[in-house]
Amino acid sequence: MRVSTAIVILAIYCLLALPASAGTFFNDLGTGSTVYQCCQGFDVFGSPNQGQSIEPANLFTSGLTGSISEIQFALGYANGLNDSVTAMLMTDNGGVPGTVLGSWAVSSTELFGFCCNLVDITGITGINLVAGQQYFFVLNPAVLTDDAWNLNSTGATGVTLDSSDGGQTWHSSFTTTLGALAVYGAATSVPEPGSLFLLAGGAVLVWRRLRG
Repeated sequence: MRVSTAIVILAIYCLLALPASAGTFFNDLGTGSTVYQCCQGFDVFGSPNQGQSIEPANLFTSGLTGSISEIQFALGYANGLNDSVTAMLMTDNGGVPGTVLGSWAVSSTELFGFCCNLVDITGITGINLVAGQQYFFVLNPAVLTDDAWNLNSTGATGVTLDSSDGGQTWHSSFTTTLGALAVYGAATSVPEPGSLFLLAGGAVLVWRRLRG
């Protein structure tokens, strides 16, 4: 009995296909009434179009490989100004934000100084992260804004930057405590090397038997 090479390749591909499962790529949120720090945060202020702004950026490391579908973070508004900001997920370009992977116009849902509503960005598609690689989460005051990205309450620290010229130059922030942020999605489950060897070997044996 003979089978085509295409069928054999398809069979091997099916055997080695990598299943996906829901997972957390990054999370420094707390729980209950301490999801984030109510009264400390990075300024998201002004408007680049008016020549005055503060734009915070935090570096985080992805714990998983796969596609993201949801981002949550804490954002408080103040002084009754338009609280719309542009949230951006960006690559790391030598320690500063690089290429924009995705951007979303969002509004704060909590008066700064209170807790614990989160901005929730859902339905994200087409953005893949790699375990161990670093990415920036950035909040840009695209319009006149007076907001603050609340600090996390779990003690997570890292690289925190801010820009006052629309992201042309970046400077270290006043603290290394990261902003409250969580990134969720579908993680790719990679089989152990031994499992891959057994699957490949089994596929070869099947192919040889079918050729006989």
